[in-house]
Amino acid sequence: MARVHLLGAWSGIAFIVFLFIGFVWLAGFMPAISPADTPEQVAALYQEETMGIRLGMAVLIAASIFFLPWVAAISECIRQIDGDHSFYKSLQTMCGTAAFLFFLIPGMIFEVAAFRPERSPEITQLLNDIGWLFFLTPFPPFVLQALVIGLAILKDKRATPILPRWLGYLCLWDAVLLIPAVIAFFFKTGPFAWNGIFPYWIPFAIFTIWMIAITVCMIKAINRSSATV
Repeated sequence: MARVHLLGAWSGIAFIVFLFIGFVWLAGFMPAISPADTPEQVAALYQEETMGIRLGMAVLIAASIFFLPWVAAISECIRQIDGDHSFYKSLQTMCGTAAFLFFLIPGMIFEVAAFRPERSPEITQLLNDIGWLFFLTPFPPFVLQALVIGLAILKDKRATPILPRWLGYLCLWDAVLLIPAVIAFFFKTGPFAWNGIFPYWIPFAIFTIWMIAITVCMIKAINRSSATV
């Protein structure tokens, strides 16, 4: 069981690596395409970077596979903290499963946009808009997931908690800093647009830090537990 749990934890690192390979390196979606671009500008980008976007989104779709084992690994840690019938464990699992869709579906939408780059620029822009807004704005499952994990960690009153208390506070901060992403619906330029600091850069950074921190702490906890058996 410890080996499977460890594999689930390491899936978090695999997810982050493939996310950056696909989304950032191959597709070139960092920085994000500006929502202020005209249909012709958006279409031109998809025509010039067709293969990179197709490959990048294929990798992003594949990367989403690794998110679910990672969610299951967190649920196992919460079970150890809160018991077999933990409300926190069940809610975290549901939130993580919902969150998984917002990596899978945007990747597929961007793939559709790049499938026929010669189509009408207005249609390409529409698909691009849907892809970015699906990717950045669905904060509820991510916020609730981070909040639940944080509360579960802080609930652990052991002398040596399974996951460190500072990680619980990081989860709470992650939950708070992901919420401003929803403001991208209202702006096309500036810091509140989907390529701005609040909907894009801060959530992207805090989510990456959060995932890596949880993964590292889980791996340490699993190895520590295995060493005492």
